[in-house]
Formats: sequence, structure tokens, C-alpha cells
Amino acid sequence: MGPLSAFSAFFRGYVDFYGRSRRSEYAWMLVIQYSVFIANVFVIFMYRDVAFQTPMDSWDLKTTLGFGFAVFFMIATFIPWISLNIRRFHDMGRSGWFVAAEYGLMFVPVLGIIASWGFSIWLLLGRGTVGDNRFGPDPRGASIETFS
Repeated sequence: MGPLSAFSAFFRGYVDFYGRSRRSEYAWMLVIQYSVFIANVFVIFMYRDVAFQTPMDSWDLKTTLGFGFAVFFMIATFIPWISLNIRRFHDMGRSGWFVAAEYGLMFVPVLGIIASWGFSIWLLLGRGTVGDNRFGPDPRGASIETFS
């Protein structure tokens, strides 16, 4: 799965909390999410401070628009991220309630950051079950052949 198909699958499954998702979809969405974040930070801070030589404590329209875009992007992708995380856990044969634990731990200051990174690494590196499981068919299309 490439970046464009992962992006379209991400938004097609906006509120799809059933089924399974591949590691490649999760990995590409992490790359896209962090790329948008880094580009936004670059535009807000670097472009503003270097090009216009404005002090960091001034708040102007460009800063407001930059932070507004960041907040809009976070709100627009919040529910799809939850559903993608649930589908990744389903692909690994685990319950989607692990996502509730992940987001619940985010309210604990230091533990939340560690848990968030830990869950992200687990979802990124965790291998999905081969063949069908209780959450649906294998998203890779693989099936276990049996002799009949």
C-alpha cells in the first residue's frame, strides 16, 4: 500500500471501527501526520522569524493561521486515528479497547507520552494474524490453505 492509497483508506474508514488495517496503512499515515506537523512548525516559526525578523512574542495573522491549520488538522484526523488504531489492534487479534487504555493514559503527564510512543511502536511493528480472525478477513488477502 502506497502513501496515496493509505491516505484515501484512512479517510474512507473515517468511522469504521470494525475490520482490520495493514501495517503499511498505519506507517504511511504516521509519515503523513508527522510530515504535516513538521511542515506546519516550519512555516509558523522558521519562516516567520527568519524572513520577517519578528520577535517570538509577537502574535500575528500568519501565526494565527498556522496554529488554526494545526488545530483543524488535529480535529479532522482525531476520529480516523482512533478507528485506524482499533483496526490495527484487530489485525493483531487484539481488542480495540486497547485504544481506550492508550488514550486514557495520555492524561497522566509523563506516563502518557511513554504510553503513546509505546502503543505507536507496537502498532507499527506488531504483525497481523495471517488469515481470517474474529475481526474479519486478512487485509493482505492471504488465507490459510487447508486440505479437503
